[in-house]
Amino acid sequence: NNNNNNSSGDSLGGTATAPALQTHPGSLQATHSSPQQSATNSVQLAAQRQQQQKEEEESAARAALAAEESLAKGEASDDHEDEEEEVTLKQLVDQATLELDNSEGEQEEIVYSIFDMAGQTVFYDLLHMLMTRFGIYLVCFNMEDLYNPSTRANCLTYIKHWLSTIALHAHGAPFVFVGTHKDAVPHRKQHEELSSVLSHTFASQGFLSNAVFNEQEDIWLFPVDNTLGIDDPTVLRLRFAIDKAVRAQDYVHLQVPMSWLACLDSMRKQTLSDGSGAKRLTLSAIKKIARRFEIRTDEDVHKMLSVLHEFGLLFYFSELGLRNTVVLDPQWLIETFTAVIRDFSLHIRPSDRAAMENYEAWRDLQSAKLHPAILQHLWPNHTAAEREMCLDLMRKHALIVPLHTDSASEEVFLVPSLLPFDLSGESTHGVLTDALSDKFTQRLPGYQLLPSTPAQCSVYVVFHLTPLTFRGVTVSLEDLQRTCVLPSGLFIRLLCSLVKDHQYTSGQNHELSKTRARLYFGSVLVEVVCSPQMGGIIIKIGSSAGARVVRRIESTLNTVLSGVFPTLRATVLLSLDNKTLVSLNRLQEACLQSKAIFANGLPLNPEEKFGPFVPRRGLQPRYHAMISYRQACNSSFVERLYDCLSQVILRSGEAMEVFLDQTGLTAGCRFDRDFCTALSRSQVALPVMSLHAIERMKSLGDTDRVDYLLVEWTLMTALLEQGVLSRIFPMVLGDSWSNITDEGSSVATFDDFKRAAMSLPDTPSALTYSAVDDFVVTQLHLSAPPRKSVRAIVLELLKFDGCPCFFSAKGGMQNWQAFQLYENEVRKVVEGVADTPAKKVPRALAELPVPPTAQERDGLPKKPMAEWSEQDVVNWLHYRNFSKFVPAFTHGEVVGATLALLDVNVLVEELGSSRLNARALIKQRDLDIV
Repeated sequence: NNNNNNSSGDSLGGTATAPALQTHPGSLQATHSSPQQSATNSVQLAAQRQQQQKEEEESAARAALAAEESLAKGEASDDHEDEEEEVTLKQLVDQATLELDNSEGEQEEIVYSIFDMAGQTVFYDLLHMLMTRFGIYLVCFNMEDLYNPSTRANCLTYIKHWLSTIALHAHGAPFVFVGTHKDAVPHRKQHEELSSVLSHTFASQGFLSNAVFNEQEDIWLFPVDNTLGIDDPTVLRLRFAIDKAVRAQDYVHLQVPMSWLACLDSMRKQTLSDGSGAKRLTLSAIKKIARRFEIRTDEDVHKMLSVLHEFGLLFYFSELGLRNTVVLDPQWLIETFTAVIRDFSLHIRPSDRAAMENYEAWRDLQSAKLHPAILQHLWPNHTAAEREMCLDLMRKHALIVPLHTDSASEEVFLVPSLLPFDLSGESTHGVLTDALSDKFTQRLPGYQLLPSTPAQCSVYVVFHLTPLTFRGVTVSLEDLQRTCVLPSGLFIRLLCSLVKDHQYTSGQNHELSKTRARLYFGSVLVEVVCSPQMGGIIIKIGSSAGARVVRRIESTLNTVLSGVFPTLRATVLLSLDNKTLVSLNRLQEACLQSKAIFANGLPLNPEEKFGPFVPRRGLQPRYHAMISYRQACNSSFVERLYDCLSQVILRSGEAMEVFLDQTGLTAGCRFDRDFCTALSRSQVALPVMSLHAIERMKSLGDTDRVDYLLVEWTLMTALLEQGVLSRIFPMVLGDSWSNITDEGSSVATFDDFKRAAMSLPDTPSALTYSAVDDFVVTQLHLSAPPRKSVRAIVLELLKFDGCPCFFSAKGGMQNWQAFQLYENEVRKVVEGVADTPAKKVPRALAELPVPPTAQERDGLPKKPMAEWSEQDVVNWLHYRNFSKFVPAFTHGEVVGATLALLDVNVLVEELGSSRLNARALIKQRDLDIV
């Protein structure tokens, strides 16, 4: 039983067994190379053949050793016969495989490695490393608990937890329901009733498709009597059912080359023969060994290591930064991790005495903070390289999370598994051993109506393996309770990732536990609570900026899910009443499309019910930052930058308001005027500068035209000089971020940008300045800016202190890390501007009359459409309320003659227009063409 005497996780055959028992089948082609990882407990399932297997393995090992020694002698005697000797060894190996395959009338042996988690939830964070579809799982429970109505719900919670865990980390693997304490629940009718409960509860969720059915008793479980042990006939039936289920799996019949197994034996022997006792080899060393067995290409080595990893024979991670090291003893790695991740009050190790001498580091470890200096005591037999490698693996699997410290030379990590149970102070030391117990659920809030108000917003995030059943935008609490599940480790991983991402923006200390946390986004208090009743979490936000905080949490959550729970889905919900919730994404989509929204058959007013979460459209009164860019060149970078910046909560508690044309422009309005208006309402301008964006300006020296990006850059320098704009912060992009990829292009440098700027016209663009003057003088009532050449404008922007965005995944930095860096730089600039005196702000544009332009007064150009210039086409688009087409037409340099030849298909396929808008434009074109 579990150490806190919870009887839902029960014992089998007299050994301490967790609710899920994992069994790894080994290779079928050669039993001597089957898994040899030691189990936590000796289980009688394989005891009868243990000695026989040991003798066979020793014999096979001696044979492999003799073959290799023979090969070595051959190499020493004649260097020119190396290849011939290797082929001879391979032929012997292939012959052995053939003999095994052709053995008639004999069923091949399967050797199992058995893992027992001992019921300690502190180890649950390691499950995703151990669980694989190449196994079978025993889901054990106490039949007394399932039979008793007062304890049935809690027992089913346990079972659902383990079935969901298997579906998450070992999708498609078979499992067996094992009911213990048959001596207390002995009757067949009782077993049939329990089988009916299991079927009714889990069939609708799709779990039973992988369950092993008890055919002899015609029920879904195997009821066993623990007091009888191996003498219980059901235990024997269980053993046969396990073996039958495993032999039915496709991977059991996978043809594994004997050369792979011989290579594995050689790798293991090398780690022993060098005298270091190392449990790992470098990838280059393994490739050298593999060549001796004719495994020559990198692709074949990767395939071999990947298969051996899946079967639990070694640990091999193909990710960049981890692929160069292969761990040959998985048990060694697990023991390494559990030296840090354990209940220190229960699991005491001899090395602890030396670790305690570093008092502060030992004390911090009890509080979930890990100082790497203490690892030389916790891992006394590891080399420095092995310690660094294990730290990297723990980072990769989110077993530790880096924390910000004031010291640049000291690293500190947060260990999610060692967090206290709650914030009450009752569990500040040690770790509760059962996070699914009655005690756990009773101390947590159930689902309750938490309406959103101007002062506080409340949302719910639920997790599910199968799609939710929505009725319009709503879903019932009953459906959530039946479908959703909160996996072990997800809640604390989310908390720690949020701390890592936001530790630079908060001036206050976060409060963390395994069930509840208080986090600070700037000065905004966010409370996150575990809610297993609905299979998710509750988020309470003490600010009207709730929608932005939720987007930030959702972004971090998606990163956690993709790394550890890739098959799990998350849905953000708002509370409508005590039985119904509303999908936030569906609600916002309906609002943006101006659709009528119904809930429970009645019309719903989203502004009234969910005001803080209803998306805003059109220009806003003010912006913290405005992004200026050339769409054809840098839209992919800008979209990601906007996603990051729009989720930032500033030190003041405000959400950062950022203008981007894709979200800030209103259909049917003058896009150029809206750009200029947004810029005049912004504190900081973010010009996105790339070589491709600048390249388009070279042609202004030959044919003058309105370059709208140059309009924005010219206007921002003018507004800065006149005190309307507070700061210009250029985002200087390398080629790797460009939408346009040139074959063989190199990484851009500042010198490249200066050379590109010097190649621009040394004269002003008259048409560009005409557009700038029209806005500055007419709309802002300020003096016209002095004329500057195209070259001077670009060089002036390059002189500002900005953010070099040369990093990308191609350069070794992960994209999310790069954007986290860019986001942090922009946030510091915006917060720095907020601390300076207020800028000079012109009269509200809404109060100013908007005089018609000359083009609007005169109507259409007074010449045939075939003679229209590019500017004439742009003016026509504005005049006919097709402003949304302007960026694409400008990029395509569409003149009147081209416009006259366009058809609907070209607009849809080449410009990405909707067919409805394309037909409207073509219809208007046909009317105006004469």
